[in-house]
Amino acid sequence: QTDRHSPTLVMSGIQAVAAGRLHSLFLSSDGGVHCAGYNWNGQLGDGTKNDRHNPAKVKQDVGSEMTGVQAIFAGRLYSFFLKSTGELWGSGDNGRGQLGDGGTGDRYWPVSVMQGVQSVA
Repeated sequence: QTDRHSPTLVMSGIQAVAAGRLHSLFLSSDGGVHCAGYNWNGQLGDGTKNDRHNPAKVKQDVGSEMTGVQAIFAGRLYSFFLKSTGELWGSGDNGRGQLGDGGTGDRYWPVSVMQGVQSVA
């Protein structure tokens, strides 16, 4: 790990960035999402609990990358991904049901939460 004291290029082709407590999400111009940082609760949405020191692709499921995303949101230990279809997906800490998927277990892969969503904030 290296602290940075001046701006450093992380990625190019990024249209939005969302920062959680200890993780970051990067929305690319093609609708894909990359993630980096702390991942104990699965908030990176890559199917693991492994921390990422370099951007990794968010996965929709095994072998399939999250695509068609138009907006991202990073919470304390969870993340939301809004697809262009209006479908909202979430991953990460869900111990109190905060993802809204009807369960209370952490989600290491993004799960579909609801339809007809217009924005996330």
